[in-house]
Amino acid sequence: PKLWPQIPQGVKDEILQKVMETQQECFNPIMADIRQNITTILNIKDMCVKRYTEEPMLLINLFQQVGRKEFQFIQRCGAQMGLLLGCAQMGLYFITKGIPWMPWLLLPLSGLIIGNFTN
Repeated sequence: PKLWPQIPQGVKDEILQKVMETQQECFNPIMADIRQNITTILNIKDMCVKRYTEEPMLLINLFQQVGRKEFQFIQRCGAQMGLLLGCAQMGLYFITKGIPWMPWLLLPLSGLIIGNFTN
């Protein structure tokens, strides 16, 4: 530890270069083996599931950050579609209110249609 600062920079560079060459010769086969067997070494799916079940706020934050624009679109679009479809449903009610059994059928049927439409 005390000798390294006293060595001239040229010698340090040469030592570092030799160490890097030697390490690369040893390191390349190891990296090739890891690349070929990565699925047996690391189970990414299991790691993610374990991490997100231990810290569910990470998963919540991930969804909120990734889907921020989509959530805003759904919020804005949902309000406008709800208004439009609610007005259409109200219009159908006024048109068919003379039929005695129609109000009982109109709300569940329009709920089914609107639910499928919005999903």
